[in-house]
Parts: sequence; C-alpha cells; structure tokens
Amino acid sequence: MERQTEETIEAELTGLREQYRDLGIFGLERIIAQRAAEEKHLASIYLLIDKRGVPIAGNLPAWPTDVETVSNRFRFSLDLPGSSGPRRFLGRSVELDQGFLLVARDIEDKLRTQTLLVNAIALGSGLMLVFGVIGGFVMSRWMLTRIESINRATGQIMAGDLGRRIAVDGSGDEFDELATNLNAMLERIERLLAGMREVTDNIAH
Repeated sequence: MERQTEETIEAELTGLREQYRDLGIFGLERIIAQRAAEEKHLASIYLLIDKRGVPIAGNLPAWPTDVETVSNRFRFSLDLPGSSGPRRFLGRSVELDQGFLLVARDIEDKLRTQTLLVNAIALGSGLMLVFGVIGGFVMSRWMLTRIESINRATGQIMAGDLGRRIAVDGSGDEFDELATNLNAMLERIERLLAGMREVTDNIAH
C-alpha cells in the first residue's frame, strides 16, 4: 500500500521540480498555494520554505518536527481539525536552489486497513490451527474406535466364533472396504468348513 503512495509522491515532486525550473520560485509558490487551497481535508500536504526555514507557501504552518529538510522518505503525525486523533502521513522532501519542498500524503486509513487485514489473517490462521487440532483429535479418536472394533471382531473370530462379522458403517471409506473384504473372506472360509463337515459326516455314515 505504501509503495503506491511513494510512487504518487515521487511523480508529483518530479512535476513540481519541472515547474520550478520553468517558472522559478514565484511560479512554484503560486502552484503550491493553489494545490494547498484545493486540499480541504488535508489528504495531501504541501510546504515550500526558503533556506532559512521560513514558510513560503503550503497548507502546513511549519516544517514537521524531527524531519530533515532533505529526506527520501519519512513519516510524521498531525492533529487535524475534526479528526479523532493524530493522523499519520508519508512524505518526501527535496532541496531546491532557493529552498526546500515537502510533499506528503495521509496514509492513516491505509495503515488502519492494513492492520485490519493483518489481524484478520492472524485470526483466520489461529482459527484454522485450532480447528485443525480439534479435527485431528476427533479423526484420531474415530480411527481408534474403528480399529478397536475390528480388533474385537477378529479376536472373537480367532477364538472360534466363525459366524462373527466385522461391522460396516456405510461410510465407504478404507475401513469399510477392509471390513467388507474380510467379511467376504470369512463367508468363504465358513462355506468351505461347512462343506468339509458335510463330507466328513457322509464318510462317517
């Protein structure tokens, strides 16, 4: 977001410096005064000062505190009329032959939006992590329940209960497929054993 604002400021500074070369300090003063007058809500800040630091034109009464007269990029805050609190600005300044020029943009709304996005992403990631942990726990418990059910059934079958079958819950998952295949195998074994008993009984008679 700030990158786009920086590019806008740079483009405007380039244009103003060209005006200064063509029209001189007085021509630039008129242009700055006109642009500053158009900024009713101070979304854009302009300030032209002489070499002594005396304001020539602009909508800022003085150079921002702790900001160098020549700076590629800086931030500062202003208390604007009607604002609930200080608003943050991103600016850049350049040196001219007869003074210094500052151009800045209000980035408060962009920073707040960026903060909201970061918080929303952090919250979403946190919720995904929580639901992932809960989902993993539920899934592991479900898998353990299915495995225990299969183990109980196979234990009873191994103990001699050949009529026992493994429960199928109808979900169609891998456990259902395994249970279906094992049950089919048990059915076949049971039929083979029944056939062997029938043959044995016939021989005995």
